Amino acid sequence: MSTNAAEVDITLPARSWLDAARAVAALDGLDETLGDAVWFSAAGSRCAFLVQQDDVVVMVFAGDWHGADVHVPLSPRLVGVAAAAARAGGSVMVRVHEGTTAVVHVGGLQVAVDLVATADIPELPQVEDIRIAVTVDTTSLSDALAVVRAAPIGSDLATVALPPTWIGVEPSRLSVHVDWSAHGAGRATARLDARADVDVDEPLDPLHRHPAGGPADTVAIDSTVLAALVRGLDDEHREVELAFPQRRDGHVRVWAGAWCAWVPCVDATVGRLLPRLTALLADAGLPVDVVGPRTVRFGTPDRRVRGELHGGLVTGPSEVLRLSVVLTHGVEPSLEVLHELNAANAGLVGIRVWLNRDRVVAGLDLPATHLDDVIASVAQLLGQIDGLGPFLGALSPAPSHRRGRAVPIPATPPS
Repeated sequence: MSTNAAEVDITLPARSWLDAARAVAALDGLDETLGDAVWFSAAGSRCAFLVQQDDVVVMVFAGDWHGADVHVPLSPRLVGVAAAAARAGGSVMVRVHEGTTAVVHVGGLQVAVDLVATADIPELPQVEDIRIAVTVDTTSLSDALAVVRAAPIGSDLATVALPPTWIGVEPSRLSVHVDWSAHGAGRATARLDARADVDVDEPLDPLHRHPAGGPADTVAIDSTVLAALVRGLDDEHREVELAFPQRRDGHVRVWAGAWCAWVPCVDATVGRLLPRLTALLADAGLPVDVVGPRTVRFGTPDRRVRGELHGGLVTGPSEVLRLSVVLTHGVEPSLEVLHELNAANAGLVGIRVWLNRDRVVAGLDLPATHLDDVIASVAQLLGQIDGLGPFLGALSPAPSHRRGRAVPIPATPPS
């Protein structure tokens, strides 16, 4: 039975806190105000950190555990403080006080940061159905990603989307490929030596051929988190294992030493619409942050809108832009909440509200064929949610003490 202990001491080696801080830095889109946390999870005899951003999940193994099962949502800021203390050498202890606050001692300095008000721990993606796993040199993979992801001279990645990275397995090699043609530049492909767990007779992606029109076995991912995680790993993590799913809508599992990441495959074909979407938003005077091959965030600090393109190779031929806004978070799922959501949807026209984990989200779907109407659709969405105040007030908030549940922590692979 999992418990959230009111008082617990988390004493870990310096390396564990540094690895956790690396995961936080790689997931640079975390939003603590919406409940994004660095979960410390201890189950059975093992413990780990878990952190999630959108569909990317990173687990950092922290070693053996000899206490009761606990699941604690630490603030990313607290993890940064603990990592700073770890750089001075030795183990670092964080004490959870009264189930609400985490305290770390750094020399003569004591820092206390409240736990994050989040409802549930991240769920690990299921990747049992693995097609092939390959092992590559960490430095070679980091260098290959840096080369193919380098923006062509004259392009500005602050306002355009980084194209997806295609990954394929060839006999004794792994290939990574980025097609920059949507930005008026050429393609880039890098190959590195690899060991596969099965024999590969034929290349899955011929040299410099755009894989979107190639074999079904190639996969496309947003390599931002992967590149950040492997960059600068030291001699203890000299190799990385990449396990590829059978399905194009699955996750690529990346395992290196003490950490494991699950990176979702993406609909690469729909990503071609992102430059047009960002241009339409920029022309309307809306500051745009590109956060993935098919995702943007824009709006004001008080009301951030997420735009996510769906459709294409994975989910079907109909390409759709989903516009959504998080209305509130920290809501405990219940029949009463679902009843309130249903009642709210009955009174809305063109938009709907739903529960995503502990977050109440409002959104609408705009067919890509009507992408030029995005500004009017944003106005429709924001106009209707302004009248949802009574509905939000009727929702039952999650209890102040966070919910914990058992999370299976897999054994680490051989180094």
